[in-house]
Amino acid sequence: MLCRRVHGSEVSRLIRKFAVLAFSALLACAALASCGTSGAEDTYAAQSAAPAPLVPGAGIHAVLTDDDGPAAVPETGAIADIKLNYRTVILAPEKKFTLSASGASDADAIVWTSSDESVVRVEDGVVTAVGPGLARVYAIDVNGKSASCAFEIKPAEVESVTLDRTAAALKAGESLALSPAVLPAAASDMTLQWTSSDASVVRVEDGVVTALRSGSATVTAASPNGKKASCKITVTAAGVESVALNYRTVLLDAGKTFRLTATVTPADAENAEVAWTSSDTSVVRVENGVVTAVGAGKAVVTASTANGKSASCRLEVRGASSSSLKLSSKELSLTAGNSALLTANAAVSWSSSDPSVAAVTSGGRVEAKKPGSAAITARAADGSTATCTVFVSAGNTAGDVQSILNSAPLNPTRTGVAAVDELVDRIFDEIFTPGMTTYEKTRAIYDYLVDNITYGRGSKYWTDYISLLGGRTYSSRDREVILRAYDILISDVGVCNDYSAAFMVMTRAVGLECFYVEGKTNNISGGYSGHIWNNIRINGTLYTFDVQVEANITDRAGGVNTYTRFCKTDAQMGSKLIYFRRQADIDAYNGFRVLS
Repeated sequence: MLCRRVHGSEVSRLIRKFAVLAFSALLACAALASCGTSGAEDTYAAQSAAPAPLVPGAGIHAVLTDDDGPAAVPETGAIADIKLNYRTVILAPEKKFTLSASGASDADAIVWTSSDESVVRVEDGVVTAVGPGLARVYAIDVNGKSASCAFEIKPAEVESVTLDRTAAALKAGESLALSPAVLPAAASDMTLQWTSSDASVVRVEDGVVTALRSGSATVTAASPNGKKASCKITVTAAGVESVALNYRTVLLDAGKTFRLTATVTPADAENAEVAWTSSDTSVVRVENGVVTAVGAGKAVVTASTANGKSASCRLEVRGASSSSLKLSSKELSLTAGNSALLTANAAVSWSSSDPSVAAVTSGGRVEAKKPGSAAITARAADGSTATCTVFVSAGNTAGDVQSILNSAPLNPTRTGVAAVDELVDRIFDEIFTPGMTTYEKTRAIYDYLVDNITYGRGSKYWTDYISLLGGRTYSSRDREVILRAYDILISDVGVCNDYSAAFMVMTRAVGLECFYVEGKTNNISGGYSGHIWNNIRINGTLYTFDVQVEANITDRAGGVNTYTRFCKTDAQMGSKLIYFRRQADIDAYNGFRVLS
């Protein structure tokens, strides 16, 4: 066998190389042995460590070695064991921990390695926690001796939750987004649960706070491990946003009273009281919404709030009260060339607003001259007055509108849909008084729709109310009429389809034979537009009622309802309306009967 002398430095180099190779083999054997074990349990069983004491520094727990002092110095010629200052360490992600080795023959030549660098990395004994899991850090000296420390990296938990504010003041209806901050940023579960101490005052969803009514409540954001932050929300009532009156226009006889009701939005607004004023107290006086007609003329009654929101109603007062001066008719529909006699309950003089349309004799006989309308006025010696509106058409049919409607046979029909019928009944309670005739009820319905409905599209469509039918099936026309009527009466917004549906449901409830018909109406600017209106059949004759166009005409006339499309014959309407399929529309009505 050949031998050669080896220098001391080369010996050191060979020993170091041997140590690394030996440790690599050791790791390989450990990996093979661990295939049939649970991993974490074997890793810690070898240490027989007592429960780990808390080591200063958040997120770090460690167990000391059995000997806290330096490793014993080996006897001459013996190789000492290496010892690490800790056997087990528990860290949170991103934390650092320093291991130190004692007993190594050359402290500067220790090799540090990690069994899983996705869990911990090590450099010169400084261990950095990377991600959750278990791993060992090994220290190997030049003699191949080694020591290890077990590391467990636990998922980071939330340490603190803060909000961008601790208190806020809102008005009812306002919203506020709270911004949370959760630390550390590497926490494994940063979800927050938002709660309100009083959900009737404040509602919170994903940090967005909505003030509901006056009061105070605490909004809290809490992490799964119980860290939390709070913000106290104080809610005051909102200011008045709008005021609405139950009527826009009213026609009264002198001496009569009428109640206006103001609705303030929102209902719990601050300073919601309204002040009532009349533009002319010689025409009407108003106190707490009760209007008293004083004398002939026109006036505007206004309800105003402290913050300047207001709504108004235009009133026209006829000079004579119903108890002092009455005419035999308030309205007449005549054809050109015909005449009708008006009588009064007192000696009067007569005059016409337009003798070229309707003239009147000293004895009260009205002579229809040409198509149009005119007001016939009777004036008593004391200055009181009463008027009759005369509509003249070129057709062949003449008659008193009141007589026509009062002669109609009645067969009240309800929709059978509770929400719809109850809503109609509430309106009837507002607009009907005991002893009203069919004419007076029909006109009250007509006036209500003209005065209270705004033309336009609401936020919902009639099909959004299908659930009101409770699963019952109606004919397609009946279903549309029922739900359109509810839509417009609940929202006070609608188009011609909706006006006509409401008029049909309400007059059917009175007992009139009303239908929903389609066609075209003439335009002010010329031509025609698609349109829907109503026909009522009375003693075999179909009469036109067109509420939506009437509302337009009333607005253009300054709020005075001239009833130009109220109970009119085909001859009186002339070319203003063109029907598409009137008989088919009439046949489409199925009596609001439930099919299934």
